[in-house]
Amino acid sequence: MRAPPARAPEAPEYLGPYRVLGVLGRGGMGIVYRGEHVDTGEAAAVKTVRATSRAMLATIRREIHALSRVRHPGIIRVVAQGVADGLPWYAMPLLPGPTLRDSVCPQGFEPAAGLGLGPLERTETMPALAPPGPERSRGPSPRPPSTAASLGSALLLLRRLCAPLAFLHGCGLVHRGLKPENVVIHEDGRPILVDLGIAALSGGAEGREEL
Repeated sequence: MRAPPARAPEAPEYLGPYRVLGVLGRGGMGIVYRGEHVDTGEAAAVKTVRATSRAMLATIRREIHALSRVRHPGIIRVVAQGVADGLPWYAMPLLPGPTLRDSVCPQGFEPAAGLGLGPLERTETMPALAPPGPERSRGPSPRPPSTAASLGSALLLLRRLCAPLAFLHGCGLVHRGLKPENVVIHEDGRPILVDLGIAALSGGAEGREEL
């Protein structure tokens, strides 16, 4: 007799002081919930992390404690953390801005699977140019203004990401889930690292890929 398929765990009603309102995302190591603080009403992204052993639980809790001490305007803050029914969790502000992927990928464009290609790596067919006449310059054609602006904006965002990443590394931590979807663009144009799948560089990360 075939066993029935395993059911997805039900969302908890509360995680610490946060009322769980729904699921924002799921990953291999845990689930991110939309939460609301029961006293202040502040919205938060509350992430749970599955630990398969006491040793892993201790390691994860140390890393969450380390991340909670990080203070940088380009890194999402951990505003609360704890353990619920043996499941470690931590809460971060819920940012409303678009992600880096939303900002640099045109509507409807999907990068090639497995290659991580962004919109600047596409090959576009350009219209044929007439042979230059005597009065025309033979120098390189100027880049269209819109393309130049898009490239400049993308490079500026990437440059601004270097500071929070360097700060995080200086704290002995590394972002284990760095991708365009995990960078939120603040209303002032500042990129903010979110959903930090972290691991202490000094050790303790063996046996798992990310939080």
